[in-house]
Amino acid sequence: MGQSQLGPNTLQRPESQRPLGVAKVFRVRNREWSCTVEVEDDTLTCGWLLSEVLRKCSGSVVALTTRQNVEILDFWLTRMERSLQPLANDEELEPVFAGMTRQLKSRKRWVKPTSSLSS
Repeated sequence: MGQSQLGPNTLQRPESQRPLGVAKVFRVRNREWSCTVEVEDDTLTCGWLLSEVLRKCSGSVVALTTRQNVEILDFWLTRMERSLQPLANDEELEPVFAGMTRQLKSRKRWVKPTSSLSS
């Protein structure tokens, strides 16, 4: 009782290293640019985080993903009404741009069978 539920593998900075009034810091970057979004209240939503990235960094971002490609967190980030609480402090995120979604769709190719199962 009274113990913190944060384990040794938690990626959060010690309170002494955190700027005053900031609950979490998110680093959004790709090859061309990077920016930092500081969150004072981690009950804010993923939609709010995306709007801050649009405002501070680039207006053509349509989504955010984790740099480690953690599928459940990547899905969580697409749910605009969800809070930022499951994301770790100093989480590194990558932007997804509108053009990237078209490129991903065009990579899908249908494979034609080389032989038929019926004779």
